[in-house]
Amino acid sequence: MADGLYVSSYSQVATSKVITGTVLSAENKFPSEGVSILVKGRGSGVPTNNKGQFSIQAAVGEILVVSNSGFTTQEIPAGNNKTLVISLKLSIANLDDVVVVGFGTQKKLNLTASVTQISGNVLQNRPLKSVSEGLQEVVAGFNVDAVNGSPESNPSLNIRGFTGINSQGSPLVLVDGVECNLGDINPNDVENISVLKDAAASAIYACRAPYGVILVTTKSGKKGGKASINYAGSYQIGSPIGMPHWTNSWEFAEKINEKYRNNQQLVIFTDANIQKMKDFAAGKLNVWNEPLPNGQWGAHYDSYANNDWFSTMFKDRVPSQQHNIDLSGGSNNTTYYMGVGYKHAAGLIRGSNDKRQRYTTLIKVMSDVTNWLGLGLNMNYVKNDETGLNIRVEGVTIPI
Repeated sequence: MADGLYVSSYSQVATSKVITGTVLSAENKFPSEGVSILVKGRGSGVPTNNKGQFSIQAAVGEILVVSNSGFTTQEIPAGNNKTLVISLKLSIANLDDVVVVGFGTQKKLNLTASVTQISGNVLQNRPLKSVSEGLQEVVAGFNVDAVNGSPESNPSLNIRGFTGINSQGSPLVLVDGVECNLGDINPNDVENISVLKDAAASAIYACRAPYGVILVTTKSGKKGGKASINYAGSYQIGSPIGMPHWTNSWEFAEKINEKYRNNQQLVIFTDANIQKMKDFAAGKLNVWNEPLPNGQWGAHYDSYANNDWFSTMFKDRVPSQQHNIDLSGGSNNTTYYMGVGYKHAAGLIRGSNDKRQRYTTLIKVMSDVTNWLGLGLNMNYVKNDETGLNIRVEGVTIPI
């Protein structure tokens, strides 16, 4: 009886062994850390270390379950081999559930912070002056306010409204991990955008991001993809809307005189000048001011022009255009993308050639030199030619 117990114990020890192995990424053959290795049915398991290595006790015939977030779960039988090399493949079904947060990514299912992700398709084929305009009314709690109507101005950005007493802050903008002005990015080059709204989402940036973070990821080539060339262009004509109706000069003068009478003061526009205003509007006079007896020109109340100031100051139509062309593709080891863009926008004010011309070039090349070495180039060139509003340039002559 003692011998039977001894033989049974010996048989159990003989069929159990220590299995070691290494888990590598199928995409670049890099070691995968934190991968879960479980013995199916027993619930016991170990994670891989920073070199992708693991060691686990299992019996011959038992199943090892290899799993990690965002990767395909594999079941490998424990055979006679004591050393395993496991290749971990990305799970295509879960790629759409990954959100860029901070310096990495996280599954939407496990995401508790307030983060909104927008696809770059939202910005495509639209006459946008900047990426900021494309995000307007797309992201909840993200406010885009136009500072003014000049073509060289950039909108004011704000996440979740009020930022503090006597303070005005804007979110931190990172393009491919580099701080940048959102107005310098070509909307056609954007792959996706993540807006980190609350403190939990932007905590990794500490004091650099008290007003939220905007993470922009630009386009890249695809491995094994064929070379493709795309062009997108547009030409727009804009005009001011909601312009106030301007009264004529004599009605304006009569209202000013009425104000002075109500204050028991002498009127400043004489009846003779008001009649000259009407004659000038009817074409009976071709001048709008006359020298006084002392040889000087009269003040504004001595003039009798009739101007619609809104029509005089603003153009009826303003043209703008944009053109974008990109080249992308890749082989088994190298991907490339190059995008070139041109944007022209003119201002609304007459007599001043205010405008903005933006030239952008994005070049991205990534190459796997070996299984453990990769090289990459990411270059973004931006040139802005801006002409601001100048009221002292030679332009139209405006009678006053």
